[in-house]
Amino acid sequence: MRQLRMRIIDARGAGAQAFADRAHGTAILALLNDEHETADALSSLAATAARGTERDVRSFLYQGLDRAHAELRAYH
Repeated sequence: MRQLRMRIIDARGAGAQAFADRAHGTAILALLNDEHETADALSSLAATAARGTERDVRSFLYQGLDRAHAELRAYH
């Protein structure tokens, strides 16, 4: 999750798709660890990032990552 937060700064233009791919991969890992709500939040984050190739969505990514982190912390 920290790695995703650090990568948001580059998540625009071509970097947005790279961020989306990483967020999607993290969502799969969350799903494999029975963190279903976190996986949903990360999948949504990946979809938002994929739209970042045409406009700056970084503020939405920070909000989405905060939501995913809150979901993760709710279980532990």
